[in-house]
Amino acid sequence: MTQYLRYFIFTTALFVSMTCYAVDRNTCTLADKGISDQSQAGQTYSTTSNCTGTHRSEVTTTASAQPSTAIITWPSSNSGSAQADITGNGVGSFVANAIDSSGHPVSYTFKISGPGTITGTQTGTFNLTGVDATTVITITAVADDATPVVGAPITVQVSNVPTKVLYFYNNTSEPIYPVIEAPILPVDTWMQAQFAVTDPSYTFTATHLHRVYVNGIHGIPPMQSALVSVPFYSYLVPNPTGGNTADQYVDWWSSMRVYIYDVQSYLIQTQSEAGVSPVTLFTPGPTCISGCSQTSVYSATSIMPTNDPQQLTEYTFAAVVPTQPLPYSIDRTIVNYDYSAVDQVYLPVAMEPYGANQLGYTGTVVDLTSFRSSLNTFLSGTQWPVYAGLPYPRIPGAFNVVIGNSQLTSTAAQTAALTAYWNNCSTNPASPDFANCIAVFNLFDANYFACNGTHLSGPTALPVENIYGYIAFCATPLPSSGAGFDAYTALQYNYKNHSSYAQDFNSYTSLIHQALQMNVYAYSVDDAVGFISTLGNGLVITVGGATGLPNSQQYNPQQVITVSPGTPAVGSPFPVFTHYGVCSQTASSSLGRGSSFKFQLPSTSFPCVITLEDSLKRLYHFTLKAPAPLTSTAADISCAAEDQPWCSSVVVTSAQGISTAQPNP
Repeated sequence: MTQYLRYFIFTTALFVSMTCYAVDRNTCTLADKGISDQSQAGQTYSTTSNCTGTHRSEVTTTASAQPSTAIITWPSSNSGSAQADITGNGVGSFVANAIDSSGHPVSYTFKISGPGTITGTQTGTFNLTGVDATTVITITAVADDATPVVGAPITVQVSNVPTKVLYFYNNTSEPIYPVIEAPILPVDTWMQAQFAVTDPSYTFTATHLHRVYVNGIHGIPPMQSALVSVPFYSYLVPNPTGGNTADQYVDWWSSMRVYIYDVQSYLIQTQSEAGVSPVTLFTPGPTCISGCSQTSVYSATSIMPTNDPQQLTEYTFAAVVPTQPLPYSIDRTIVNYDYSAVDQVYLPVAMEPYGANQLGYTGTVVDLTSFRSSLNTFLSGTQWPVYAGLPYPRIPGAFNVVIGNSQLTSTAAQTAALTAYWNNCSTNPASPDFANCIAVFNLFDANYFACNGTHLSGPTALPVENIYGYIAFCATPLPSSGAGFDAYTALQYNYKNHSSYAQDFNSYTSLIHQALQMNVYAYSVDDAVGFISTLGNGLVITVGGATGLPNSQQYNPQQVITVSPGTPAVGSPFPVFTHYGVCSQTASSSLGRGSSFKFQLPSTSFPCVITLEDSLKRLYHFTLKAPAPLTSTAADISCAAEDQPWCSSVVVTSAQGISTAQPNP
């Protein structure tokens, strides 16, 4: 169509130019204005010829585009689905495979009928807030030169079981195989809170692990994704009695592990290990929404083989405060997660909350080839062992090295090097780490005395297993704060002061935090960078790249701002805040009673309007002028007249904290 128009206009203008030249010696220059690169059916376009001579200086011609013959074909226009839980929050999917016969781009628009709001993507998913079983979703495929195609209406399926999601993105050139694992639990406080039990004998005991293999043994192909819904729990029997009998439920939210395998043969082997057997669930378990066709469920008596080619990540959905007496309170809006490199590092994985873009990722978005290259560079510069018999490097944490793990290549040389480092730094006053090593020795010696009633004979008598595992000598725990703990942290990060691995207290910490630039657990008490707790509808987990992450920044706790909305006392008749929005005039994200919310945004996002919604559907706003560190209320907060007097109660409480008053009565 574009070429037809250009030819018509050009020949018309050329004729005018030639006529002027023959009669009056006019010269005309064609100015191609008003013609877009892609014309639309039924539109009129004009072009102007600027002429010099005795007659008119401009000649304008017009042309109309002919009716378009382009057609949108959408093979999967009737394949969408949507689900939500009793909170009204949910997700949905559709197949974004519409094409335009003329090659013009196709996009998708989203319409909701009935309660709720929808936020859609162009890649086949959407998020829902405030919906119910009467809500209907309509998705339309549109292009600039064809008649839109309306997809089949999608009715929201509402579950009585709270549900979140896991969204896996495989950004590598090889398949990945995610496995979700629920733990063995003598007492499940999450289930006690969910069912508001008042009898402590209802323990919801789980004596077996339960695993879900995403897409069975087929996993997720290269450059593909899979969206999985994760209910709070599933029934293992048709009619459970409520928690006073073991193994009647599977809890998919508490203390969960997600293993990412990349070698199929090892994955298949895990299904035939001793103590592993298939399981039939009597209510839905984790279920594929898009990008996969099935999940396989198994029970097991022990965790996955620790020497397998897999990377461990962890999550817990919701937050429970196990205060006495029962029932426990629960906040289902929370997601907690981490990439655990304490035991080993193998794959480049990144994690973020699903359904929100306020926080950056934990982990790494480097591609798989570069990641493996960095691992090999580390190995060539140290005597560090690897897990034996694997096709790619899988590097153990320091504790696994010093305990002489039999699954590793020889650990003797590296254990000797770590022992020699400790003996020197704790006995040689000339060592740059002497003061910190003595403080750490005193910390362990105090614990040894509390456990045994005697002191260690000296620093060299302190076992390296205790040092690198941060392990106490008895049930009396080691401190998690104070001068000794700070000295231990300083030793773990002493690579910042040295230029070679030989000078490091723990070269593995240097690998994780410096060479790989990962903000994850490198040792057992590395909580400052490893663990994240925030609001969310689930998690996004990517492997080998940033595609799929809502926020492309890496998580930096120094840039995170926490807003703590005011909350009336329990039992008060006054309204509470139920939703919030960041850099938005609306509030679409759920907020639990008494919860705070966090965000980490680039400086270009400011000024940023923060919006709260209360249980009476009233909106409250204030504007945050700048990112952290905050300096004062006057400098960092502004209020519109219509948000007063409530907005005047918004206060900057710290360099990264803001509090507000409770909603208006």
